[in-house]
Amino acid sequence: MYLYNLINRISEKIFLLSLLFLIQSCQVNPASGQKEVSLMSKEEEEYIGQREHQKLITQFGGVYEKKDLQNYVNSIGKFLVSTSELPNNKFTFTILDSNIVNAFALPGGYIYLTRGLIALCNNEAQLAGVIAHEIGHVTARHAAQRYTRTIGTNLIGNILNVLIKNQAVGNLVGQGAGLYILSYSRNQELEADRLAVRYMSRAGFAEEEMANFLKSMEKYSILSQKMDNKDPRKTSNLLSTHPSSSKRIQKVIKQLKLMNSARPIIGKDIFLKKIDGLRYGQSPNQGVIFGDHFIHNRLKIKFKLPEDFFFTNTSKYLFGRDKHNSQIIIDVRNNNGDEDVLEYTKRVLGKNFPSNFNRGLVDGMDSIDIVFKKKT
Repeated sequence: MYLYNLINRISEKIFLLSLLFLIQSCQVNPASGQKEVSLMSKEEEEYIGQREHQKLITQFGGVYEKKDLQNYVNSIGKFLVSTSELPNNKFTFTILDSNIVNAFALPGGYIYLTRGLIALCNNEAQLAGVIAHEIGHVTARHAAQRYTRTIGTNLIGNILNVLIKNQAVGNLVGQGAGLYILSYSRNQELEADRLAVRYMSRAGFAEEEMANFLKSMEKYSILSQKMDNKDPRKTSNLLSTHPSSSKRIQKVIKQLKLMNSARPIIGKDIFLKKIDGLRYGQSPNQGVIFGDHFIHNRLKIKFKLPEDFFFTNTSKYLFGRDKHNSQIIIDVRNNNGDEDVLEYTKRVLGKNFPSNFNRGLVDGMDSIDIVFKKKT
């Protein structure tokens, strides 16, 4: 009986607190026009975007400095924003110097495209479709929705901790919240697709090109997985953050056909003119794989790569994998000379540092060679 009464009191208090938050934080979603609960203000969204902007640029190899191309992306982006529900909001469009094919958005109107993605587009309408999708995430305030879910779930967990004094319950709730907001939900991605089609239609672009770009993305993903000795039927890193399929986009287009333009904008010729001279593949600033060697002029290093491995170079590390799923990670970190390679390796691996290892030189550089045996 005591436990029953306790649960009732807890439920009443959670309900009253939840109701209070609902009343104070209910806002109109600019994209859907519907009222929804949001615990993140527009000012907070802008603050988060500003705070994370430079961090993200650094993580993805810096800004791709090509003024004409940046102006071109800005013009398409601003045109699409003018057709959205937030035409007067400030949006910032950035091209990242990365050959990874991806695009994403931060709160506050910060949109990012990699040069690898731009190179995969075939015309202006396809580029507009990608930009419109990311604008949709911003206008629909999907980041604020994720934040609200996190805070709301953690709030309930904290209340349960205080009232029940049970840390295990709080940990369980917290873990569930973390899994739930790991990435944009399928519904949020679908909403961004719908908004992208809406903005493209209003701007006069050929909406079908959005689906055609996703077909190219799917083919590129399959090729990348084969080159990386993976089964393309089981993995698709490229599409993991953007699970939209070309078939689903075609369905959305049929459902939300808003404008039957006699001459929709495709813009192949102008697109090819604007991307003329676009760097494709690796950036010299991040090192390049040339034949069977890795060359990094800025770091003044060059070494031969092991045979039978397929290597991928990123701004942070060099990653190799063979057909047996053996992996090689070559990472360079700045430690101002205060920590030698053995101390660094022990610190990074922690308890996983093995008792057997070889120490030597690779092209004059101190190195640690470790082989991890696969657990059976």
